[in-house]
Amino acid sequence: MENKNYVVVEQGEKYEYNSIEEIIKSILGNDYYELSDKEKYEKIKLRTFINAKVKKLPIIDLEQEDEITFLLSLIKNNDIVVFEKESNKKLTKNIDTTNLRKVSGEYIVVNDCIDQILKDKISKNI
Repeated sequence: MENKNYVVVEQGEKYEYNSIEEIIKSILGNDYYELSDKEKYEKIKLRTFINAKVKKLPIIDLEQEDEITFLLSLIKNNDIVVFEKESNKKLTKNIDTTNLRKVSGEYIVVNDCIDQILKDKISKNI
């Protein structure tokens, strides 16, 4: 692991990022944050439908979905594994990480606590 805040592993390939926004851009396109809200929604909707169809998963109502929820769903479905530097704690900010598995002594395995992260995210959107 390097000194980046995030390490993402997808299909055996390792990618390093400084921010969640960089991860989102790598998944949804470098222009994602310049798109209109409608274009962002359409891009997320398309990627969600494609992922659900490939994995033969049910498609849920997407009206509350944003790029963070989309990222969390990729983690939940184990499409990607995300390691977050403990000193950075954005995704795991509301989680007690004391007893969670850590890699290289400083990276939290976000997949290990994804259910709690999603629960917190969903409860804040309601």
